[in-house]
Amino acid sequence: MNSAQSLATTTIGRLALAAAFKSPAFANVSPRPNSKTATSEKAATRTFQVPAALPQAALLVAVAAGWLGERRKLLGQNLDKDAKAVVRLKDVLVGGAVLTGVANLIVEQLMRRSYGEIQVTAAGELSPDAPAGLDDYRHYFRVMGATHRIFVGAAVAATPFINFALFNDYRPNPLPKFFEL
Repeated sequence: MNSAQSLATTTIGRLALAAAFKSPAFANVSPRPNSKTATSEKAATRTFQVPAALPQAALLVAVAAGWLGERRKLLGQNLDKDAKAVVRLKDVLVGGAVLTGVANLIVEQLMRRSYGEIQVTAAGELSPDAPAGLDDYRHYFRVMGATHRIFVGAAVAATPFINFALFNDYRPNPLPKFFEL
């Protein structure tokens, strides 16, 4: 892989990782209102759109491919143990982000198949008329959505540490060369 392809792969992977931070969408739905007497604003319902699977899957593939390309280039250099440790840490973080993203994608599609259109209020709460099983899905997405965002955020945050480790490995230190004869 030449330098331009490597740069493009890394860039796409990093952008995809940043874009993966916002999913899953159903994690943002609030619980259904406790009182049966809802205001007219909350009584109005709209259909919650479960995102299509193909763009989400492509995003997760771009995250994995981008990191694998970047990883290959990083490990092709002579890194010290600290830099290799940060690369291994990012392996875990990107792997966790991709796995939780795939799990969320699968569960979103199961939810779409089981319940079809999901009604939410204008305030973003589950409709009082929504099936009871959606409460379990909402809880799942609250937990797995937070887990996914933690993995994605930590993977994004690990990138500067890799760059710092690379800079420390490079350190050309011209002073000893100045005194060499």
